[in-house]
Amino acid sequence: MYWCFWLRCLSLQDAAARMIAREAGADIFEIVPETAYTKEDLGYYNDGFARPAISGDLSGVSEYDIIYLGHPIW
Repeated sequence: MYWCFWLRCLSLQDAAARMIAREAGADIFEIVPETAYTKEDLGYYNDGFARPAISGDLSGVSEYDIIYLGHPIW
């Protein structure tokens, strides 16, 4: 089983994650922080403390053989 999950900060990650999931036949899960990121959190210059807890249920992660993880890189 395949699982594609991603952190969306821009619509580009959303489109890429959906394309990968469709091509791989993967289940899909959007990573949503419990507290929304601020503009300052998303800046490449942040001090590394912008790591909020994830909302949603990740308890089924062990059922998957391959996990695609998408995140913004800046």
